[in-house]
Amino acid sequence: AAALESGIREIWYDCGGKIDVNGQTFSCHEQNGHGTLSMKLAMAKSCNTYFIKLGLMLDRAKFRNMAADMSFGKSYQLADSIVSSAGTLPSQSELNNSAEVANFAFGQGKLTAAPLQVTLMTSCIINGGKLVYPRLVMGTTTDGKTVQENEAKAPMNVLSESAARTIKEYLDYDVMSTKNQYARPLTVSAGGKTATAQTGVFENGSEKLNTWFTGYFPAEQPKYAVTVLCENGTWGNTSAAPVFQKIADRVTELEEE
Repeated sequence: AAALESGIREIWYDCGGKIDVNGQTFSCHEQNGHGTLSMKLAMAKSCNTYFIKLGLMLDRAKFRNMAADMSFGKSYQLADSIVSSAGTLPSQSELNNSAEVANFAFGQGKLTAAPLQVTLMTSCIINGGKLVYPRLVMGTTTDGKTVQENEAKAPMNVLSESAARTIKEYLDYDVMSTKNQYARPLTVSAGGKTATAQTGVFENGSEKLNTWFTGYFPAEQPKYAVTVLCENGTWGNTSAAPVFQKIADRVTELEEE
């Protein structure tokens, strides 16, 4: 999003499996490299080195501000006495370090997030660049029939409709056009993205992973945004994505009854 808003509409990059950042080597999960990738293909293949290269091209303040605008590092008052987790967002001074920017560019390092923040990011993209403030309580009722809605905050414009449309195109492609995508519903179109987050916690020599999928459906006119987090999972596509598929298919089935 930050790249698109900075005027970088496309960049091709040859992933060889690793990238050097001021003498420090960062590896891609595909050790032999993905080869030459466009932005859309890099997202579908989760290419670490592509996004490191892209992140290092950006103005760091604008890069961080985009993440902050999309809710990272922020907490929200969801209802009386219920406040969401803020997670952590690297400070501007921390991003003066190129290695920290490299980690930030593919969602690691000091960046942490809760499922709510990831869902807000996803809904922002499918709402044409507008961030909708989350709330748990729609309103109150005295007779069980008439609902007096609580006043909702106006959505915040975070990115242009053009940038949001481009990212949504990439997310649609990721679910509907890539091979072995276990998030693809059987009864409805969808878009979204997998993620596999390292925890730094090891058990019996193996690192515990938090695996994710965030997406929306139907792809043409999205009504629902869903984020699935599986603690101690295997991969986003094998642990979290199938849960999203079942949710999308079941919700669609219920709406058709």
